[in-house]
Amino acid sequence: MVDFICGRRPRVVRLLAALLAMGCRAPSSDPPFVQANDNRLAAGRLRRDTLHLQLEVRLARWHPQDDSGPSVDAPAFAEVGKAPQIPGPLIRVKRGTWIALRLRNSLADSTLTVHGLATHPTAEGDSLTLAPGEERVLNFAAGEPGTYLYRAVAGTVDWDKREREQLAGAFIIDSSASAPTDRVFVLNIWGEPADSGAYRNALAINGKSWPYTERVDAMIGDSVHWRVVNATIRPHPMHLHGFYYRIDAYGDGRRDVLYADSLRRRVVTQ
Repeated sequence: MVDFICGRRPRVVRLLAALLAMGCRAPSSDPPFVQANDNRLAAGRLRRDTLHLQLEVRLARWHPQDDSGPSVDAPAFAEVGKAPQIPGPLIRVKRGTWIALRLRNSLADSTLTVHGLATHPTAEGDSLTLAPGEERVLNFAAGEPGTYLYRAVAGTVDWDKREREQLAGAFIIDSSASAPTDRVFVLNIWGEPADSGAYRNALAINGKSWPYTERVDAMIGDSVHWRVVNATIRPHPMHLHGFYYRIDAYGDGRRDVLYADSLRRRVVTQ
């Protein structure tokens, strides 16, 4: 889903022109391409009861549609030595796991403010800051089972004028060591005013905008379990056209609540 307001030129041409007008032309040394993260593969390496993980934030080129379509250069999370990802690399562990994390700010000119890389549930003031080029080593217990997120802000953002929610990823803690059978979907947004009367943004689910998003196939009678993380500042009603679904748990990113059977509602929109 790519939202914009403009004249009557073709949609992709309009968006590309707007992105170029916002200073998104390629620099002399092109940044690496963002990889759309389908959240099927957890990041890091598990050794006994400890997840060893190295993350960095670096400038990257994001194509929210196809790889030859419009793009924007923006900070993104990456595992060190791997491609940057939107959403950020999936952190997924079982209860009782210890996390040994090395985090680096590889941006040249922006201080990072990071949230969510701590024991869950997290406190209100769980943020840490990293100056350009700074690196931190964090060691913490994962915490209680649930669906959480981690996120970062590069520099200072005027949230009344623009959106910078591409720097976010899912943090999942499972209650047991059994292989998960669910899917994780993360919503991210990047947005910018094009002029005094138009706003350009890319709205993505697991790194891609409609109609370039993943298709999910299911057979009649199948039971599917989704974890949906809204990493944006916008409320977003989630609905399936013509289908009911059951809400098993609900959280706010810092804490999660698993509902008792009697409280699990069937809805068309949450």
